[in-house]
Amino acid sequence: MFTGLVTDVGTVAKAEHRNGLTRFQIESGFPLEEIALGASILHSGVCLTVVERQEGERGARFAVEA
Repeated sequence: MFTGLVTDVGTVAKAEHRNGLTRFQIESGFPLEEIALGASILHSGVCLTVVERQEGERGARFAVEA
């Protein structure tokens, strides 16, 4: 459930088009353990579901599809 609280501003590290969707890799300041697969995260007014996650340069890097 979206609470309306913005607690970090991430950076789009990569965008790939595949099978009619675009997969965005987002670099975040959040620790990896705080981002779960299936989590719903706000991206410029749209909540998207985390489909992949890994360690990033400054915290977690996660992927969403739109």
